[in-house]
Amino acid sequence: MTNQTTSIQVLLIENDCVDAKQVLDLLHQRSSNLLDLSVTWVMSLADGINELTTRTYDSVLLNLGLPDSDGIDTLLQVRRCSKTIPIVILSGSDDKNLALESVQNGAQDFLVKGRPSAESILRAIQYSIERCRADRAVMQLRLLEEREHFIAMLAHKLSIPIMGAQRILSILIELGTMSDDVRNLLSQISSSNQTLLHTIHNVLDLYRYETGFDTFVQTDVNVGRLVADVLRELTATAAMKKIRFIKSYSPSDTLFADPLAMRKVMLNLLSNAVKFTPEGGSVTISCKSAAGKSVLSVTDTGIGVEPELVDLIFERSFQKTRRYQPDGFGIGLDLCKRFVEEQNGNIVCHSKLSKGTTIKITLPQMPNVTALNRERVSLCTKPKLVTHSLG
Repeated sequence: MTNQTTSIQVLLIENDCVDAKQVLDLLHQRSSNLLDLSVTWVMSLADGINELTTRTYDSVLLNLGLPDSDGIDTLLQVRRCSKTIPIVILSGSDDKNLALESVQNGAQDFLVKGRPSAESILRAIQYSIERCRADRAVMQLRLLEEREHFIAMLAHKLSIPIMGAQRILSILIELGTMSDDVRNLLSQISSSNQTLLHTIHNVLDLYRYETGFDTFVQTDVNVGRLVADVLRELTATAAMKKIRFIKSYSPSDTLFADPLAMRKVMLNLLSNAVKFTPEGGSVTISCKSAAGKSVLSVTDTGIGVEPELVDLIFERSFQKTRRYQPDGFGIGLDLCKRFVEEQNGNIVCHSKLSKGTTIKITLPQMPNVTALNRERVSLCTKPKLVTHSLG
């Protein structure tokens, strides 16, 4: 294996020529084939700030007592110029209060001149760089968590008035005192609201999944009841497009799955099928059992997907165009894949352009354990599959 050379660019801000030469000589001793150490020396704060604004450095060695600045204000000015660069103080004073104040104001280390060896200076530089990298990683993670929390809270707040508006629209649509044109207009508004609400719920589901709030608990799920529950939300939209739902399963067909997760999966799949199926088309839901597995399929007569894109359909980055994402964020199928795979299943797509699409979910059936011996277990941990059988 070939060892890679580590390159470190250091800015030394020191007005004392004797001290500067000592530091340069010590660091020169530590240069090697595996460590490309380059030091730029300037003698004033103004020159140091000019260097930091025109070039990129990995670390700064800083004397607090300079001709144009003195004390902790020197550190503050460098920190204002570059908020993230590691700074190691080189001081002629062994003042513990000054050392503490320096660290409190953004320095990564405090060294007293004349005492450090080449090894200790280099270690201070390298450690300061690594600490800054770790601090930046923690900050980025915190910002990401805050952003995701904000999105989740915003989605939750937005869903409340939309749900209220949907209830009012449902009441108005059922009234027999309005013209067909007005009723159709209200139905279109209701359909748009339902799509928006569905997108908001997908955002919340994704947030809960990625932050570890969801637990998947498998039990018997009756396919007929699952489909009927989901279709209640899609009946109005499908009726407007004159889309027929064809059911190909028996009343006793069941899945061994998490009920809530499968409801979300089916809602996404059937919503997409209705969305991308032209007026007068059909959507078929079928369920079969074979070789200890349950196969649940949703087939539409819609626009289909290009062959080269079929393998990408479950990627969040797939739905980039208005053709495949007329509304929403394109996270529905991504969620479906995650939810199915968390239950030890798999999901695939078969599609022909302008002919339609079939999404097929395969889930393992429950082992030979009677329904009375199945216990639902809930864990407050990172999403995982939980199956527990007694006896």
